[in-house]
Amino acid sequence: MKQEERQVVKALWSCVPLIILGGLIPVVAYFSFFRPESEAADIWFQRSGSISVIFGVWTEYSLSKVNEHINLSGIVVSDQTELSERFKLRYRIAQYLGAALAIIGTVIWGYGDLFREAI
Repeated sequence: MKQEERQVVKALWSCVPLIILGGLIPVVAYFSFFRPESEAADIWFQRSGSISVIFGVWTEYSLSKVNEHINLSGIVVSDQTELSERFKLRYRIAQYLGAALAIIGTVIWGYGDLFREAI
């Protein structure tokens, strides 16, 4: 059971930088940091949405590797139940943040140029 716990902890910790970067990149792009001079600010912000989607999907992929340890099905032993209960909330938070990054990134990717012009 220690090996499974290490896998879950590793997956959860690997999601932290992905979620932070995925949320930070559109903010940085909105204020035109690191923008090439030849690139329009609204297009630069719009492109940042695609990077957020990548980080959101990457987060979901990282979590899918340990899904079987958190969302139990079939015959389970008490150690598995304990592991699931201990990490379920953190897993759900990371899962929802990853999905939110993918959704928000998609909206920015599709309509970011219009948002930047409107504000």
